[in-house]
Amino acid sequence: MEPLLEVSGLEKRLGTLHLNQISFRVEPGHIAGLVGVNGAGKTTLLHTILNLYDKNGGQVTVCGYDMDTQEREAKDRPGLVLDEMMYEKGLSGLENARLYGRLYHHFNESLFLELCERFELPPNRKLGLLSTGFKMRFQFAFALSHNARLFLMDEPASSVRTLDAADTAAAVQKIGFVSEERQFFWEMDALENGAGAEIEALLTGKFRIRDLLEKYGETV
Repeated sequence: MEPLLEVSGLEKRLGTLHLNQISFRVEPGHIAGLVGVNGAGKTTLLHTILNLYDKNGGQVTVCGYDMDTQEREAKDRPGLVLDEMMYEKGLSGLENARLYGRLYHHFNESLFLELCERFELPPNRKLGLLSTGFKMRFQFAFALSHNARLFLMDEPASSVRTLDAADTAAAVQKIGFVSEERQFFWEMDALENGAGAEIEALLTGKFRIRDLLEKYGETV
C-alpha cells in the first residue's frame, strides 16, 4: 500500500534557516508528530510540503500524486489546520466553506454544518469577527468535511484546546477520522505545556508524547 505522504530529499532555504535533505514517509493508519522548539523549521516544512513555499530541491507526493506535476490532485487529499488563516475574513464560515469546498471533490456541506453545531461554531458569522479559537474551530470543521485522507495540522493544540476533547473524539470517530486509510501529521512546539494530554485524549491513546520524550529527548 502506497504511503499517504512521502517526502524525499526535501531542501528549503529561508533566511538563515536551512532544511537539508528531509526524507520520511508515513503509511496509512499512522500518526506522525513533528516535534521541535520554536524556530526549528516545523511550520516552514509544512508550508513547503504544501507548495506554499517553493522548495530548493526534493520531491513530495501525497497519496501517490506528485506535488509539483499533479498539484491539484495532491491537494485534494489533505485536510488542513494551519496556524496562519488562509481563508477570507470578510466572508462567513459557511461562505468560506462553500467557496473553498469547490476545490475539493468530496466537500460535504451538511457534514460541515453538523460539525459547526457540535463545535458550537456560528457558521453565518464573518471569520474576521471570530476569536482565534473559533477560527481554529472553523478550520478543524472544514478539514473534517471533505473526506480528506491526510490531515496536516500546524499547532494542533491551539484548536484542540478550544474544544471539548470527548465531544471532538466522538465527532471524528463518527465520520471515520481515525482509520487505516487516514493519517495525521502534527506540528507541535513545547511538550511540557499540557498539549500532549489533550492530543492523546483526542486520539484515544494512539499517540503518546511521553514515549517520544523518553526515546528522543525534547526535540525530534
